[in-house]
Amino acid sequence: MKKRNKAAAFFIGVCRFILVVVMAASLFAATVSVFLNNTLFNENYYKQQLTSDEYISEINGYIGKAIKSSCLYYGLPYDEIVAVITDESVKEISGNYAEALYKSLKNGTQLAEINYPSENIKKVLEDFFEKENADIDDETVQLIADDLAGTVSANIVAIKDSYGSINLFKPVSKYVFSNKYVQMTAQYWMLITALCVFLTVLTLSVGASTMRKRLYTTANVYWLAGCIMFIPVLVFNNHDIFSKIALNNSPVKSFIDSIGKPMLHNLLRITTVVFVIACVLLVLAVIAFISAMVKRHKEKKEAEKDADNDDISESEDEEADDNEAIKPEEDDASIDVTEEDIDDIVNEIYKSSAKNNK
Repeated sequence: MKKRNKAAAFFIGVCRFILVVVMAASLFAATVSVFLNNTLFNENYYKQQLTSDEYISEINGYIGKAIKSSCLYYGLPYDEIVAVITDESVKEISGNYAEALYKSLKNGTQLAEINYPSENIKKVLEDFFEKENADIDDETVQLIADDLAGTVSANIVAIKDSYGSINLFKPVSKYVFSNKYVQMTAQYWMLITALCVFLTVLTLSVGASTMRKRLYTTANVYWLAGCIMFIPVLVFNNHDIFSKIALNNSPVKSFIDSIGKPMLHNLLRITTVVFVIACVLLVLAVIAFISAMVKRHKEKKEAEKDADNDDISESEDEEADDNEAIKPEEDDASIDVTEEDIDDIVNEIYKSSAKNNK
C-alpha cells in the first residue's frame, strides 16, 4: 500500500512538473506571438510608422535638401518646386511604399516600383520657363521633372530590396516571413495566448499540493520569464540601441528608427505586462505564506491551550477519584460500629460523669 502511494505521489509530481514546463513555454510563445502579430506580420504597423507626422517631417527635410541641390544645378526656383511637394503627397507615397514593402517581405517578391508623380513639378517648371522666356522643349522639361520626382522617390523609398548584387529582403523573407512556424506563431496569437491563460489557471488550480505553493510556483515562472525578457528590452530601450547604429542622418536612419524603435517599445509593453503579472502573483504568494504562518501560529497556540486544559481536567479528575476512594473507607468504618459498641460508649460516659460528681 505504501509503495502504491509513493508511486502515485511520484506520478503526480512528474505531471505537475510537466505542467509547469509547458506553461513556461506557452508564456514565452504567447509573448513572441503577440509581438509578431503587432509588428512584423502587421501591414498596418508599417503604414502607421512610415506615415507618422514625425517620419514625414524628417523625410521632407531630406527631400528639401536634395531638391535644393538639384535646383542650384539646374538654376530652378526652389521655393516654387518645394511648395508643390506637400506633406499629404509624401505621406501617400510613403503609405504605398509601406504596403509594397510588407508584400515584398511576406511573399518574397521583388519590391514594387514606387514613383512620386511629376505632374505638379512639371507644371511649375513650365510656368518658370515661360516666365523666363526660356526656349526649352517639352521633352527636356519632362526629363527635369522626372529627375526631381525621382529625387523625392529616392528619399521616400529609403531601403530597397536590393543594392547592386546584394538582396537585402531575401534572408528576412526566407528565415522569418517564409518560415511556417513563425507564420503560425504570428497567425494564431489569440489561440496561443488563450492556451497560456488556461495553463496558468490550471497551474494555479492543481500545480501543487497547497494554494500557497501553487501561487509560488506560478509566480516563479512568470518572474523568471519576465526578468529574462523584460530586463534586456528595458536596457536596450533606455540606451536607445538604434541610435548607436553608425549611420549619418539620412532616410535610411530615419527608416530604421521609425520601424525599430516602436517595435522595441511594443515588446517592452508586452514584457512589462508579464513582469507586472509576475509581481502580482509574487505578492499573492507572500500574502498566502504569511497567512499560512499566522494560521499555523494560532493553531499551535490553540493546541497548547487545549493541552493545558486537558492537563487541568486530568488533575481535577484524579483529585475527584482520590476523594471518591476515601469516602467509601469512612462509610465502611461507620458501618462496622454496632449497637453494643454504642452502649459501651454510653456506659463509659455515664461512669466518668458519676465519678466527677462524687
